[in-house]
Amino acid sequence: MTIAIDINNIGVGDRLKFADDGYWYTVHARNDKFIVCNAVTKRDTYHTTIDIDKGIRGADNLVFHQGYCNTLDCEARLIDFTNGEIEISKRNRVPLNIIKHKVERVLK
Repeated sequence: MTIAIDINNIGVGDRLKFADDGYWYTVHARNDKFIVCNAVTKRDTYHTTIDIDKGIRGADNLVFHQGYCNTLDCEARLIDFTNGEIEISKRNRVPLNIIKHKVERVLK
């Protein structure tokens, strides 16, 4: 596991870039075990979830990966990950390698 950024300093609203991905992801939900992010492009919305303890990230293990379009969706997925209802896909996970972190927190 390679983490170039201190994961404890990442908050909701921040933006992350990974070594193996060209998109900037926005953090929409987090707790002490998981960070749920998405990247919105002109054509699609991509998502990734970070498992802090395992040092991995990836899509969930569900077929259609729905529910990552906005903060409320991501907060619901965070609960699902935390409760063990879903997990990071075993075949689509990659080691966590955050190479850039932009602090862009928005206060509620």
